[in-house]
Amino acid sequence: MKKTIVLGIAVLASLSLAACESSSAAEAETPSQSTEAHTSNDNQKVASKKESKTSDNTHPLDYLSSEKLASYNKGLADSLIEDQKFAKGGNKNYSWSTYIDSVSYSSRGLIANVNPNFVNLNNTDKTKIGKSLQGLAGAQIVMMNIELAPDAPSVYTNIHYNGRRIGHSKILNPSSFKWSK
Repeated sequence: MKKTIVLGIAVLASLSLAACESSSAAEAETPSQSTEAHTSNDNQKVASKKESKTSDNTHPLDYLSSEKLASYNKGLADSLIEDQKFAKGGNKNYSWSTYIDSVSYSSRGLIANVNPNFVNLNNTDKTKIGKSLQGLAGAQIVMMNIELAPDAPSVYTNIHYNGRRIGHSKILNPSSFKWSK
């Protein structure tokens, strides 16, 4: 027990000395070094805020610049068209895409506009299509080299038909969907 206390005191003393040394080193900085240090600290604070926001049910896509978001949405639309071509060519793995007219990401999440055939599906099939759509969105994230934590949730998804939301993924569990009756 005494060894643990002595070790703890030694660690605290060394941390205090390190803090004093870094404090006097900061005083000796040139103005440009000081600016670089503050900029680095500001970037760390922004990154820290983004990390805390990301854990509060937001998605990394929410932090893209408007140019990158436009690029992401174009890639998303192009990938949907490509998947629809595969489906029309007979590849059943892409048949889900034939129910989607358009898709884009905004501050409200992924917005998919569906065609009349989607409305007639049962909830299980609608959910499969919603998850496939989230997979398409995730693939686009990877193609754009956007950093995503391994445990990052799926993209929050809204499904619209004729301008009305008919379903959405759940906020706390985006891979689970709720459908209007």
